[in-house]
Amino acid sequence: MNLKFLFIRQNLFFFSWLLIILSINTSYNDLIKSTHFLDFTRALLGIIGQLLILFFIINEIYLKKKLYFSDLTLSLFLIYLFFQSFGLIFTINHIYNFYWILISTLSILLLSLNREKKFKNYAKYYLILIISLIIIFLIYIPSYIYNFFISNDISMYAHWPTGYHIEIFTNNFAPRSSGLGRTAALIGFVFLLLHLYKTKFFKINFVIYCFFSSVVIMTFSRTNILAYITAISIISFMNSENIKQKFSNFFLYIITPIILVLVIILMKYFVLNYSDPKFSYFPIDKTENKILLRKDFQSDEKLDINKISSGRLADWINITTKTYEESPIYGFGAQGDRFLINQTSSSAFIYAFSSSGIIGLFVFCILYLRSLLISIRLLIRKDNYLNFTIKNYFTVLASLNLIFLLIRSFFETSIAIFGIDFLVFVLCVGITELIYKKKNA
Repeated sequence: MNLKFLFIRQNLFFFSWLLIILSINTSYNDLIKSTHFLDFTRALLGIIGQLLILFFIINEIYLKKKLYFSDLTLSLFLIYLFFQSFGLIFTINHIYNFYWILISTLSILLLSLNREKKFKNYAKYYLILIISLIIIFLIYIPSYIYNFFISNDISMYAHWPTGYHIEIFTNNFAPRSSGLGRTAALIGFVFLLLHLYKTKFFKINFVIYCFFSSVVIMTFSRTNILAYITAISIISFMNSENIKQKFSNFFLYIITPIILVLVIILMKYFVLNYSDPKFSYFPIDKTENKILLRKDFQSDEKLDINKISSGRLADWINITTKTYEESPIYGFGAQGDRFLINQTSSSAFIYAFSSSGIIGLFVFCILYLRSLLISIRLLIRKDNYLNFTIKNYFTVLASLNLIFLLIRSFFETSIAIFGIDFLVFVLCVGITELIYKKKNA
């Protein structure tokens, strides 16, 4: 096998990874029914990427090589995906939902094919993914910012990107505000660590970090904010030698973006009040304020947990009840939540139960706990913060991403199904498993 062939083969792995990323939020259905050229093209590219990976796997088998697959967490994920197939076979859920099982499985197997210089390849996969996320973010953030400043809203929550430039790219890929916040968080971690390790231009990196952090906060996704602050709090306290430095880091990395958001909101309403004297976001009538306070805080009405959970609780009960009564062992297969209630379950655990039953849920819980424990163990190792190396950087970055995604998974489908969260998760699990084994060898 000559060097030229090896070079082409190596880069085809990365090209396949890019095609998989480009296909996010498309399926076989887009090849048949999509009227939007780019959505059709993205779906087609996803199929090409899957065929390339299948070719690589068949080639490995033909050459009688074993797939280098020693990552226990990812092996458990493959088992979890395998159990989703039974629901598609034995229930009336659409068989074409097998797409989600296949593309997820092939994405994981792709990481096992590139054996040479494994950590370096993981880093390249991550760079391709993060650059793709930055491009997606830059496409949609202008519309969110514009809608925020022309509206009376205090945040970007529930805004939807609009405009001709959005339609050029896609009909069905525009992220919700929570999705935009998730993307901003993942990018924010990149610049946070570049500042933390005091790399070149670390001051500029801090400014960029504050920008992305402010977007996370302004999307007002409670799940994203909780997960983001938790992950940053861990890194703030771990990268400190004394109490004073711990609180200094906490203020720098968490309080500073919050202050920035408050300044932006106050500036917005100052400008609106100045340009339109009749405009007032807050009530001015003192009597009315007292009535509002009495209604809001002294009411005898019972607390509606379903409203607080944005309707999630009712969906969770509905999905869990139907799955338990009709197909508790193997669930309803991929997209089981949408099959049951025609929308997402908004929880990775509820999705795992609805798509793969009690067995799949058990496997999912094991892989969840294993990835959580490994990421925490790597984050608390002081030697990861002593100096800047590519290995230390990606170890901490991957661990941060996992903490964020694992918390997010409680209230979003997140890592349980193919998408941005899933791709980031399997890649970061691959990195952390590799580093964890070497450090504990």
